[in-house]
Amino acid sequence: SISSVSSSDYMEESVGTHSSTITISKKKPSYRRRHKPKYNLSDVARTPRDMVIHRSNDKAIHSASLLKKYDQAFLKRSNGLWTCSVLADRSLQPTTDASSRWYAKHEIGQEFTKLEECMLFVINEDGATKIIKKRHWGKFIRRLQRDDEENEGIAADIMESDDASPRTWRSSV
Repeated sequence: SISSVSSSDYMEESVGTHSSTITISKKKPSYRRRHKPKYNLSDVARTPRDMVIHRSNDKAIHSASLLKKYDQAFLKRSNGLWTCSVLADRSLQPTTDASSRWYAKHEIGQEFTKLEECMLFVINEDGATKIIKKRHWGKFIRRLQRDDEENEGIAADIMESDDASPRTWRSSV
């Protein structure tokens, strides 16, 4: 009923002739707000609906490759949980070095013959970081599902089936 709806949800339009005026109430067009899921650094994913999940490793790597500097993403931690992080940098890094050190572009000289694209994520408020090499992007990185985009990957399937069990969305790709 109209009485249960706020008057601000409706607009009035007057249609008239010389002899009479009729006021017609119409529902205002609703403009969907763009809300990103509210996650802070190191928050654990609350639902698979908040992440883009792909069964294929190639599709998952491609999905991760869409991330830009300062984008939020979920990283799979050693305990199997997905936590929110922020992409701080992305560049070619030496493959010979342990992944515990991030090299600035000017530090990478000709002595490093093999390079691999990597992403550097900030994972908590203390500034701790995690480096993920491209060959591991599909397994350890998931983009946040944006409200203004159509659902992607198997998260769309989960939304349709309403199956949000941990076995469905915590499993590795």
